[in-house]
Amino acid sequence: MPAEVRDRLRSIPAAHELLAEWPVMKAVGDAGDMIVREAIDAELDAEREAIRSGTPARNKRELALAIEQRCHRLSLPTLRPAVNATGVVIHTNLGRAPLAPAAVQAVTDVARGYSMLEYDVATCARGGRKEHAARLLRKLREAQCEEVVELQVVEGASTPGGGSLPTVELPTFCVPSALSMGAYPPMA
Repeated sequence: MPAEVRDRLRSIPAAHELLAEWPVMKAVGDAGDMIVREAIDAELDAEREAIRSGTPARNKRELALAIEQRCHRLSLPTLRPAVNATGVVIHTNLGRAPLAPAAVQAVTDVARGYSMLEYDVATCARGGRKEHAARLLRKLREAQCEEVVELQVVEGASTPGGGSLPTVELPTFCVPSALSMGAYPPMA
């Protein structure tokens, strides 16, 4: 390694020096120690690689600003709103179909505090989280049927890991007339 490259590598500030820079100190408060440590390590690795490839070394302030920006990117939520311009209404890569405003409000109302997720009010004891959906499915099964839907897993179907799925018989359930596809006007 040429002496010039070694000198530029030696000029890279140490992590503790970068932690004393205001943008990095601010990032610690905003993003937390773990993200800042990850950002410092990544920026120092990138700096070493850049110097080895002939790029001039950045000064301490430039590195601190780059660390702050990386901390911001690392602390962004991974699930963010997206625009579905694919033409596919329910696109699996985009999560799911959007919820109706009333459903969003119901989720928001429950998510604001504690809920009865695993608590049975009738018995004042621990309940099951699946009971909420099971109750709704029971109501659905009792509804007047117009169309019957049968769910089944095909015997010998393979899994992504290469194994096969067991044969599972799921109950037949009915779709009330209000929910059947015929109840909705065709999409334009």
